[in-house]
Amino acid sequence: MPVLTLTTSNFRQEVLESDRPVIVDFYADWCGPCKQIAPAMEALSEKWDERVRFAKVDIDAHPEIARGYNISSIPEVLSFENGEVNNWCLGAKPAYLMESEVRLTKRGVGGKDPNKSLLARLFGRP
Repeated sequence: MPVLTLTTSNFRQEVLESDRPVIVDFYADWCGPCKQIAPAMEALSEKWDERVRFAKVDIDAHPEIARGYNISSIPEVLSFENGEVNNWCLGAKPAYLMESEVRLTKRGVGGKDPNKSLLARLFGRP
């Protein structure tokens, strides 16, 4: 499945209400490192087809989405599951490192405890 282009009108439905994990690449057309990871995102979307959805947000066209997730440096790839961010990858990296950092596993996106928020998991709070 190709990488889906997200907008303010489809972000909620395609990411927050998705029935499967979604990996979202925050990018800009002028960003060289963003262009470097685009082929890796395409390759991962083919590898993980049917289990994980891959999408991208142009931060210049949709700055409100980027602001909502405090995106201050690109490329930044966020992993969403059940509408919440559970992992991320910052900077241009090869596909295998991106895959590892967003914790793609045979079951989908790993590393999320459904009973803990992102901040709770980061800082060890219940």
